[in-house]
Amino acid sequence: MRFHSSYQSLMGRTRVCGVLQEKAAYKEAFARLRELKQEIEHLQMLLEQSRTKLQRDFEHWMSLMLRQQQAASAVTAAARHIPSPLHVVHPHNSRQLLLQLLLR
Repeated sequence: MRFHSSYQSLMGRTRVCGVLQEKAAYKEAFARLRELKQEIEHLQMLLEQSRTKLQRDFEHWMSLMLRQQQAASAVTAAARHIPSPLHVVHPHNSRQLLLQLLLR
């Protein structure tokens, strides 16, 4: 009977040791996952900041491109309305006036 009791006690201690080892492994894994979660959240924040900056920079660039295009269009339009000295038309020469209007 004493052998049986000792065996059961040994088995009980072995189970307790196993449970304690599993508990320690679980705590280590949980702590590692908590660290990874913090790292992931930090990376997500950096990604969102980068996305916002990229959007802002793109909108600024697009605004500049549109302003440059509008300025170039205005210069081109103004150049069309300013007669060049080579194209001065005398009112009595209707043929030359018609050609100049068609070239615009």
